[in-house]
Amino acid sequence: MKSVNNLIKLAERFAYKLAQQTAQPGEIASALKAAGLFDKSAEVAPLLNAAGVPDDVKVEISIMVDKTLNCTYVVDTNPAKPAAAIKLRGLLGVKYGSAMKKALAAAGISVTDTMRVGWLTF
Repeated sequence: MKSVNNLIKLAERFAYKLAQQTAQPGEIASALKAAGLFDKSAEVAPLLNAAGVPDDVKVEISIMVDKTLNCTYVVDTNPAKPAAAIKLRGLLGVKYGSAMKKALAAAGISVTDTMRVGWLTF
C-alpha cells in the first residue's frame, strides 16, 4: 500500500511538471513584436558601427531568454570578429535588455529553460 501511495505522489508531481507550460520561441517573438521591440534593424544598425563591426562582416543576433526572463544577446560574426561581437552584445544589453524583460513579463511569458530566439541579421 505504501508503494502505491508513493507511485501516486510521483505521478502527481510528474503531471504537475507536464502541466507547467513554457513559451516557445515564436511566442517570445510575438510578445516582443507586440511591444515594438522585435523589428529594430534601423535602430541596431548604428550600434554595429559603434561596436566596430566592419561593413563586410555578416552579423547574426539572437536573444537568449532565461528562467527569470533576463534577455542576453548572442552575436555571431562571419568572419569572426570577437572583440566587436562582445562590444555589440554589451551595447544591446544596455539598450534593450530591461525593456525586453518588462515586455515578456507583461505578456505573461513563462520559460522553464533558457531559450534562444533568432532576432536580426545584417
